[in-house]
Amino acid sequence: MDAQKYRQYLKETIDKWAIQETSIVIGCAAYVHAMIFLSAALVIGGLLCGFLVGDRIVGIDPFNLTMFSWIIGGFLILIAKSVMVSDWTWRDLLLRQVTCRSLSEVSSVTGLDAQDLLVFLLSSEFQTILRTGGPYQRSFFRDSTADGFSIDIKPTLQTLLASGIIPVMVSTLDGPVLMRIRVIPGSSGYRRIGTKGTTSKAPVYLDFPKFGVKGDAVATPRTISWIKVLGLYNSTTTTFR
Repeated sequence: MDAQKYRQYLKETIDKWAIQETSIVIGCAAYVHAMIFLSAALVIGGLLCGFLVGDRIVGIDPFNLTMFSWIIGGFLILIAKSVMVSDWTWRDLLLRQVTCRSLSEVSSVTGLDAQDLLVFLLSSEFQTILRTGGPYQRSFFRDSTADGFSIDIKPTLQTLLASGIIPVMVSTLDGPVLMRIRVIPGSSGYRRIGTKGTTSKAPVYLDFPKFGVKGDAVATPRTISWIKVLGLYNSTTTTFR
């Protein structure tokens, strides 16, 4: 699938979701139908076994096999529920939908790449009611909330750039620091950086990997003054926290 077709597929898929304040609800009718079909096949097969086998197996009650197949059918449903998300309610199951409360769950349910999902979430932050939280939420403009949708996968540099977040390296008296230019529609962060200046308290990266070194750049709210712009940060091996 080429890039244009994939973007169209991604858009059509996301348009079907119900984005709530702390979760994303995704339809999964095919998965539920397959789960119910397999469980029903075990239950019906066990019942038929009880009637058809009869007394042909000496010393064994065929309806014990029926009960065993029913137990396996119920166990199959429980396993299938837990594979999708950590907490899948029976109500959601009957409605053929799943409520995802983290980025990794959405990626697991849909099979979409987590970084592509992050591009959507970051670039549409001011167009949805979704409130985010989790260990790697600091790339978002809004503050983290304890019960928010968990961002549990780190964004890469390519993801930030595709979302409209541009890391820029500036020189301060304490050494180089990374700042973020946000060109996301609706955001009120820094859209441009002068050759020198001072920030209000905003997330900056005081410690970040050198070019080509794999590692994390950790955002810290800080007021800084810079004396020179060093250029764009372009280490593609860096992930951001």
